[in-house]
Amino acid sequence: MKIENLPFRAPELIKSIELKAQIFEVNKGDEILRQGQYIKVIPIVLSGAISVYRRDNEGNEVFLYTIEPSETCAMTLQSYQMSEPSQIFAKAITITKLLTVSIENSSKWMDEFQEWKHFVFNSYNSRFQELIHTIDSIAFQKLDTRLLSYLKDYSNTIKSKHLKITHQEIANDLNTSREVISRLLKKMEKDQILLLSRNRIELM
Repeated sequence: MKIENLPFRAPELIKSIELKAQIFEVNKGDEILRQGQYIKVIPIVLSGAISVYRRDNEGNEVFLYTIEPSETCAMTLQSYQMSEPSQIFAKAITITKLLTVSIENSSKWMDEFQEWKHFVFNSYNSRFQELIHTIDSIAFQKLDTRLLSYLKDYSNTIKSKHLKITHQEIANDLNTSREVISRLLKKMEKDQILLLSRNRIELM
């Protein structure tokens, strides 16, 4: 099975992945991983994108980071290594194609392939940097700045200035109310930063 968009070059590693890994496709909004679920596979995004969140005991959600093509979720690796249930949940931003590697094969490849080990460690570092960025934005940026940054990042992820997303979805990701997001979006429209229509936002 030939697999495109793999972030690897070592022929033997690619061959092992093509023999052992599984591929499946999910629709926009599908939940890939549940919070509290024990990790059985390592996901790698081949196309599309996944958003990662954390939910508290009262059901409030906060957006953490996005996983794009050729990337994996380091927090799933961490949960497995600590034999703990997942502390995050994830859902697809768009139609997304995923490659999944079993925990057993991942552990084996850590010993066999230096490139796989680098991939895992680089994933930890990348996700850590993104978490720092998220914490900084929550702690130090005003909500209107966070909102505009969020919209630009979303646009870059889906590679389009036409964003099919509701005010409530944005509010959930930024951990605020729909009314606040709607007010800020209307102000941005007045400032000619974007155009609003039903469940759609077009960046200017």
